[in-house]
Amino acid sequence: MNSPRKVAVTALIVLVGVVVCQVGDSVGIGAGATCKVFAEEVKPDSIPDGLKGFRGMVLATLTSKGEREFVAKVEKILKVWNHNEAKDPGSAIGKSLQFAIAQSRLAEQHIKTLTGLKVGDRIEVEGFHIEGDKLDVLEWLKKAE
Repeated sequence: MNSPRKVAVTALIVLVGVVVCQVGDSVGIGAGATCKVFAEEVKPDSIPDGLKGFRGMVLATLTSKGEREFVAKVEKILKVWNHNEAKDPGSAIGKSLQFAIAQSRLAEQHIKTLTGLKVGDRIEVEGFHIEGDKLDVLEWLKKAE
């Protein structure tokens, strides 16, 4: 037989219609069978010295996103352009780096692509380190196949 306390808690949850759930280290709320998880804020790593001046493409996993910026953990350097100035592009591997969609002819397309991506998706992204602790996205952003 159910204890009075268990019945009261169950009744309260049903009455309010809210479900609390946990996914990994994140906690969320939902109604019915759905649950919206509030992910922990992912703090990006600083741009490594060996990556300053980088011009190229990386394969990465999306860890957080906003409207025009996102953080992604770099898995692999896919290409390095001829005008790359980074002394050690490989220093990006394993780092969670900040990317920002730069004002360019493809900015609106990149914003649409980013909107359609989910945290955890693997992406291919072209990054240019121009200044600060971010890589600018100019020409290429897509979900990896």
